Amino acid sequence: MFGKRNSVLRVGGVTVVAVDSTEPDLDHGQIGRGRYTWIEEEFAAEPSDFNIFVLHHHLLPIPGTGRERNIVHDAGDALECLQRAEVNLVLSGHKHVPYAWKLENLFIVNAGTVSSLRLRGNTRPCYNVIEITDSHVDVWRKYPFHGQERIIQFSVDTLAYEKYTARIEGEVTTRS
Repeated sequence: MFGKRNSVLRVGGVTVVAVDSTEPDLDHGQIGRGRYTWIEEEFAAEPSDFNIFVLHHHLLPIPGTGRERNIVHDAGDALECLQRAEVNLVLSGHKHVPYAWKLENLFIVNAGTVSSLRLRGNTRPCYNVIEITDSHVDVWRKYPFHGQERIIQFSVDTLAYEKYTARIEGEVTTRS
């Protein structure tokens, strides 16, 4: 219904490799060892300024979502594969809770949802917008009809970053 389980998009110096991590009739997912070589080959096929990997499930547990489950079964091996492939940004969204991390030289961003009321914690319906300008990246959390806030910004060249935590009682805190 949605097309191929693996896809590649190359536009303006950005390469996006997407893998369907779902398993029929199961909550958990996996990338699968059989895809690691393909992932690395696709990122290496054409030089890019910025590499993005997309999957449905998480590579890391999402804070504030209850039991720490629903990461892909092969998360450790997948992270190592993405490191070898020189991926800059990993995008996922299974738990519908927006969050961002820096893990070694990877930035991992989870999205919320605007198409489901299955929300966890204190999240509201939202989606992410990624802005890439030269070697600078901004990831914004947008609330339909209610504004936006920056989740994280980082430099691809230096890996310097600033992470913004969720608003709590009118406060915004930052970490770098």
